[in-house]
Amino acid sequence: MVSLTTDNTLGAVLIGVIVSAVLYGVTTVQTYIYYERNVADPVYLKLAIFVLWLLNTLHEVLITDTLYTYAISEFGHLDKLNIWSLVAHIPVAGTADCLIRCLFCLRVWKLSDKNWYPTIPVLFSIFTSLAGGIALFAKCLSSNNLGAFGTVSWVIVCAFGSDVVSDILLASSLFAILRNRRTGFQSTDSVIRSIMLYSIGVALLTTLSSILCVVMYITMPRTLIFIAVYFVVPGILMNSLLVGYNSREHLRHTIMRAGELITIPISDGCSLHIRTPPDAAEDVQAHSHSGDDPKMYPIDAGLSMRIVCETINVA
Repeated sequence: MVSLTTDNTLGAVLIGVIVSAVLYGVTTVQTYIYYERNVADPVYLKLAIFVLWLLNTLHEVLITDTLYTYAISEFGHLDKLNIWSLVAHIPVAGTADCLIRCLFCLRVWKLSDKNWYPTIPVLFSIFTSLAGGIALFAKCLSSNNLGAFGTVSWVIVCAFGSDVVSDILLASSLFAILRNRRTGFQSTDSVIRSIMLYSIGVALLTTLSSILCVVMYITMPRTLIFIAVYFVVPGILMNSLLVGYNSREHLRHTIMRAGELITIPISDGCSLHIRTPPDAAEDVQAHSHSGDDPKMYPIDAGLSMRIVCETINVA
């Protein structure tokens, strides 16, 4: 059994608070940018972002108080667990994590044309994780010291494991849906590919954080290392969410670039040319390379533009 030291209690809390504070600063800037750039977003989404920012603020206040208690007020009591701020931050972080993952799940639901089949498993894993967070909160509430974690609680392991499952399900669902939305046009597909890579990157980052929580809890349950890792997770999730929303304008500008000419071969000696002007209307011409008279095809390539723009708005 790992013995309690300043490194794996106070030191772990200190590192967790510092990293979380940096992420909170980035979150605040990202939140400001969100309200500046996304004025057309629905009210419910703006309200959700504001509530999440408040929860992140409260989370930061609580873990800072935890650090102050361990470092100043209760210095030397390394196994002390009944610190009100340490216990209180757990439901705050759990609620924020649940809400953020629900917003990611909303993307899956909308992009899948409101199909519940890929959505229900994700929702189940999200709320399983929330239930595990409640179990962790109850365990800390009823314990006076870290000795209560001498035996691994598989309820808590399942909670952290559900975070991993939900992140993997979210990433795989988004990847599959976006892959089916490819249009065959190089410029539009590059935007969809960017969104796919973003979804995978977010899932990888949050999944690694959740796996680290599980590993630290199983291997060193009587230390504060796993809780220190848990300090950081809400900030990672919040910034991942905001990066997605704030990058939509850049993606729109990418796909709406003036004068972009896309050439797609149709058959031998015949190519499809699509030019994208600033107003997103597309003039489509197909002509023969072998004859003097161009062949005109009434093809509405604006459909691909609409698909990508809808994808950007949701993602």
